[in-house]
Amino acid sequence: MREILFRGKRVGNGEWVYGYLFRMWGDAYILWGTTSGIPNMIRVIPETVGQFTGLYDKNGVEIYEGDIVREQGNDYTPIYQNRIYMAYNVDKINDPYVSTQFNVIWRNGCEVIGNIHERENDE
Repeated sequence: MREILFRGKRVGNGEWVYGYLFRMWGDAYILWGTTSGIPNMIRVIPETVGQFTGLYDKNGVEIYEGDIVREQGNDYTPIYQNRIYMAYNVDKINDPYVSTQFNVIWRNGCEVIGNIHERENDE
């Protein structure tokens, strides 16, 4: 069975944290391991949470939902829909007609170049 991992930006300092997702009362937490039987967890910004796709880019970098991947000069982000990852053009992320199955992009040798959450902060 594959491990289902998530990442999110930590509340307070914006650092990425990786582990398992836990949601409670509208808040999101990333958990990893335990200390003396108590779970280690950090509160993260819910909008930044993304699941690991189970795929790696051409350089061996893990690909998460919300990452920006470049393939043949085009930038895409994977979004999980209807039990598969779809690739949306980053500039047309809300247009359902401008998408393809993410594995098509991945097979062509994509590369992670950033993520949509840091891109929003840059603009």
